[in-house]
Amino acid sequence: MENENKEAAVQSEEAVPNIVFVRAKKKKERKSLQPTIQVLVSLVTAIVAVSGILLSYQTFRLNAEEKAAQREAAVAAQERQELADRNNRFSYAIEHLKDESLAIRMGALYELKKLGVDDEGLQENIVRILGPFIREGIENKELLTRNRYALLIADDDGLPPLENPNTDIYLACEITSLFWEQTGHSVSLTYLKAEGINFGSIQLKGATLAGAQLKGSNLYFAQLQETSLLHANLQGAFLNCANLKGASLMAVNAQEAMFNGASLEETEFGFADLRDADFSGAHLQGTDLSFANNLTVEQLIVANIDEHTHLYLGLFNDGENINSIDLSKDPRIQARIAEVKAKEQEQKPE
Repeated sequence: MENENKEAAVQSEEAVPNIVFVRAKKKKERKSLQPTIQVLVSLVTAIVAVSGILLSYQTFRLNAEEKAAQREAAVAAQERQELADRNNRFSYAIEHLKDESLAIRMGALYELKKLGVDDEGLQENIVRILGPFIREGIENKELLTRNRYALLIADDDGLPPLENPNTDIYLACEITSLFWEQTGHSVSLTYLKAEGINFGSIQLKGATLAGAQLKGSNLYFAQLQETSLLHANLQGAFLNCANLKGASLMAVNAQEAMFNGASLEETEFGFADLRDADFSGAHLQGTDLSFANNLTVEQLIVANIDEHTHLYLGLFNDGENINSIDLSKDPRIQARIAEVKAKEQEQKPE
């Protein structure tokens, strides 16, 4: 028994160093693993942080996309509403153009004007609609007529009295002129029946008035730039101080028409009948009078002409034969050109 106890004691004493060694070894191993553990912890922390950032970004992006989609939907809905409102306004205006009340017709015209200014894409349709409106207003209404000499009596502001009650027609013409200036859409009034009417100060820029019957009509101060009056009847019409720059008056009947003070620069009068037409003070610089019928030197020397006024091969009916002549070589014409040029030089600012 005693021997057994001694052996156990010896074994116990031998086991103590082994335990100490193992513990020391484990402690050493733990110390050697600490950097690795720290790296792993840092890596995990970084991964968690990056994941958080990515999750936040993803959430932000999804929210941004959702908000953008909501904005686009709101914009689309607003555009649809604006289109519906515009269509309703357009339909309402067209419907009330035929109203018996002048005030309501004027309101409808102003609405069409605003619609066309806001959306140029509507201008062509508006001009096409206003064409028949203007034609019907002129041909089916009894417009104010004037004695030709009464037009020469001016009000205090220097302009002739224009007491035309058809303000809706004037406004419609003004709208077509505005849209022609902006987009080039011209109103068509071909073969308009308007003999003897008061059209003073009307605006019909760029309009098509081919074949129009305007005999004896008042076109005093009318704005007719680049208007087509091909084959129109202007016999005895008043075009005093009218603006016809760039207009086409090819083959018009302008016998006894009054163009006093009119702006006719670069206007075409080819084959027009100008017998006894009055061009006193008219501006004919660059005007094409080639092949005009019954045009005399006396009619031209009271007008403002220059070397660019086309007077070649003018036609003059002497009562028996139609003879071709070149009025530009007439000494009186050349003297008048020199006189006009001298006046223009005097008027130029120094």
